[in-house]
Amino acid sequence: MKDDSFVTVMHFENAPEANIYRSLLESNGIRAYLTGETFQNVFPVTGVTGGLELQVSSEDAQRAKEILQARFSEREFRKEVEESEEAREKAGCPEP
Repeated sequence: MKDDSFVTVMHFENAPEANIYRSLLESNGIRAYLTGETFQNVFPVTGVTGGLELQVSSEDAQRAKEILQARFSEREFRKEVEESEEAREKAGCPEP
């Protein structure tokens, strides 16, 4: 029987950061969900909701954690965020 429960694999304070990691998991074939995303989009004040949780099925949790740990070091992640912010600014897009 398939286990349909979900587990939290990471916590975030902002949606852009959380979506980078969600995309990473999905590009590796793991369905990932963010809890608290809708509320934070409506009320975009950091920390109001207690943050966002990145969740995957309990069956995928171990593999998801391994992918998340292997793919981004803190320095690489910060560089990725800075590059995407610079690209957004060059394109004239408003801040999220």
